[in-house]
Amino acid sequence: MKQDTTVIIGAGPYGLAAAAHLNAQKTPIQIFGKPMEFWRNMPPRMFLKSSWSSLSLGDPSNKYSLNNFSKIHNIPRQEPVPLQVFLSYTEWFRQQTVPDIDQTYVKSLARDGKDFHLELEDGRSLNASRVVVASGIAPYAHIPDYASHLPSTLVSHTQDHPDFSSFKGKNVVVVGRGQSAFEAAALLSEAEANVELIARGPIVWINRRLYRYTGIAKRIFYPPSDVGPAGVSWLVAFPLLFMRFPEKTRLAIDTRSVRPSVAPWIRPRVEGRFTITPETSIVS
Repeated sequence: MKQDTTVIIGAGPYGLAAAAHLNAQKTPIQIFGKPMEFWRNMPPRMFLKSSWSSLSLGDPSNKYSLNNFSKIHNIPRQEPVPLQVFLSYTEWFRQQTVPDIDQTYVKSLARDGKDFHLELEDGRSLNASRVVVASGIAPYAHIPDYASHLPSTLVSHTQDHPDFSSFKGKNVVVVGRGQSAFEAAALLSEAEANVELIARGPIVWINRRLYRYTGIAKRIFYPPSDVGPAGVSWLVAFPLLFMRFPEKTRLAIDTRSVRPSVAPWIRPRVEGRFTITPETSIVS
């Protein structure tokens, strides 16, 4: 590689967006990872919690937005957004902006003087002057301590299951109170499993009246990135401003903006379909 090459680790939404920006600047890059792998392992019938306006990947010209993709391919704007629409869009984005991806995993990353040294899983090694890490959240799947000693045949994480048909006729407890828990519970119920959802806190249904009933004025209250409550979401939308707040303030805004909550469109698929037990902690 050229000495001034920037390596990007990860080919999900953030890795692709970073690559698009660097390519536009004519910066030499090398990107490693399997495109959208985390998302492609999700159940095909899933929908996204995020709104349509917040799902465009970043490119400096805004030429490859979800809106432009939908116009070119005659796909109607819709909410909730099906996973398959999002995957089709990101594949189009990749083809337009980052066609050359090395689908090898990075095994290790270390400092090498002023540069970085990378070892790849296929035995190759390389040095790079800059590295962008966009490896995603898959490594952070968490099984609570009370269940961590149980075998994988009895306890698993939602991200382990692209298909829930094997749970037909089984009794399944889903632990959690966010979108992942509720959508997994809905898919399990629809696969004819006997489901109970247990949450250690209250169930928070997203209710954005100012978003739904104010027309174009909704942008006064919510930015297109659409993360967080009215007003506060504008602070979250400007990370270079957000980072200047004291740590205590940042943590408070973060806690309020990304707390466990559930999109209202899934409500008919869960209420009355199975038992929902809120504000209950599992001991063992």
